[in-house]
Amino acid sequence: MKIVYTLISFALLASCAGWRLESTDRVGEYPADVKVNEKIKIKINFQAYDVFYNDELKESSLSDTKKVEMMQAIKQAYLDTNIFLLDEKNPDVQANIKIKSEGKGDGNRALLSYFTLFLVPSSSQTTYTVTTEFLDRDNELLGSIRRSDTVVKWQQLFMLFAMPFKYPYKAMRETLIDLNRSTLVEAFREGYFREVKL
Repeated sequence: MKIVYTLISFALLASCAGWRLESTDRVGEYPADVKVNEKIKIKINFQAYDVFYNDELKESSLSDTKKVEMMQAIKQAYLDTNIFLLDEKNPDVQANIKIKSEGKGDGNRALLSYFTLFLVPSSSQTTYTVTTEFLDRDNELLGSIRRSDTVVKWQQLFMLFAMPFKYPYKAMRETLIDLNRSTLVEAFREGYFREVKL
């Protein structure tokens, strides 16, 4: 029974929260000028999701279910523009998306945090970079855009109260979706889709 109580206590103490630094402005709702007369058929290709921690390539901690959920949320960000229709077979445009996650943290500080049951705080930060290439029907490059932002994660006993509102996965998910929104606004305003053959 002691072991059960210890595990429950540890789970409660192992609380963390994440915040986006917002080095890239939030988009939220799409601006009114992002509109077209006829919707563009688009195919979205997720080409890479590379995870680095302290400059070493790592396996992603995201489950396959979470990855699929993330890809669906990004596709929804495209649909929310009201300028695209998803079309896998005969698209007017293809978007090739690469996501890079670069984490930084102090392993020794993290261990100290665990050993003190999170009385001593530890933190890490992860920069997410979304690189998107837009190609026309002939696979000619219309343009390429890169967007980045950073999420800071804190682990400490008192983060227990912030965790339900600032869960790190939620911060990461919202950041990636918004980076894609920002990409689409810039691509539209730069005229990437103006010469697309419909």
